[in-house]
Amino acid sequence: MKKIIAFCSALLLAAAFTGCGKSSSDNSSSAPTNNSSENSNSEKSDKEEKVVVDAFDKVAYGVLKEDDWGHPNVYPQNFIIEMNASESPFGSIMPFSYSIEKADIDEIVIKAKANVEEIQDFLDNYNYSVEETEKSFYIKTSDLKTALLSADQITNDTKTTLINGMIDKLGSTFKTPENEEFEKEKAESQNTEFNIEKMYAIVPKHDIIFDNIYGDEQRSNIFDDDGTPINIKEITFESSLSYNPKVFGIFKDNDDNFYCVKTEPEFDKGILIAENLNYEFGQHFVTYENGGGGYQEVCPNEKTAYDCGAIKERGEVNIYFGDNDEFEIVEIPLS
Repeated sequence: MKKIIAFCSALLLAAAFTGCGKSSSDNSSSAPTNNSSENSNSEKSDKEEKVVVDAFDKVAYGVLKEDDWGHPNVYPQNFIIEMNASESPFGSIMPFSYSIEKADIDEIVIKAKANVEEIQDFLDNYNYSVEETEKSFYIKTSDLKTALLSADQITNDTKTTLINGMIDKLGSTFKTPENEEFEKEKAESQNTEFNIEKMYAIVPKHDIIFDNIYGDEQRSNIFDDDGTPINIKEITFESSLSYNPKVFGIFKDNDDNFYCVKTEPEFDKGILIAENLNYEFGQHFVTYENGGGGYQEVCPNEKTAYDCGAIKERGEVNIYFGDNDEFEIVEIPLS
């Protein structure tokens, strides 16, 4: 069935290109000449004057909103790009191949290849020529829905939203004692104020490459399961790193207690998606030596983490939040 569809598609393509294949100096209505030299030159000219077709005309990419399981399409953790060549000149008979040349914090580069060698007989029969068989598509991450990629994404407005959300998390947790019978303690807790001391972001280092791509080169499917021409390929890839982007703040209350609140922001074309924010309390680990080995336990309070170098200098915390070789902890100025 697919062969019949492909054959019919080829005939339709040939008919569509027929008008383009005639030379403007066509003298087919003139009387034939007996000059063999002129005939030879004319035949040679006809063979050389091929119709040049841009195989990538109307080849386009699209970004899916979610995967087949309903997970949001967020770069780089769970990301799918759909390459669509169905409307291209040879979209009904020629598959395309795609490979991701680069995927970093700034852009994605996809190289598309037109597999013209697979339809060479068709091109020869109808006097078509394809000069460019490869083309690169450049996709800026600033145009996508992304996780936290750079501290530059934390604008003043974004910072205000995050700080307010963190304070709300602290207030909802610590201003309502678990035991409502202690009215005095409850009243005192209502007077607690939380002030931010420091804010940090865990971001990938600028030269990082997100390279866990499913297959080096992926071919488009010309037909779907029922034989309908589609010529679409979904390119799925995820970060091969233990990517753990976060923003976290260190707060102090009016009794000199310290707290850490963290969140994993997402952005849509550079704008913070406020409704997706989920705030949690940060955990910090201290390593104790025990003979030849060691073990870790959670710090009893957040002041321990703050006093030991304001988090950034603590290797244990860096390991907990992200890999030092791939990510860095950057302080976000509060003013």
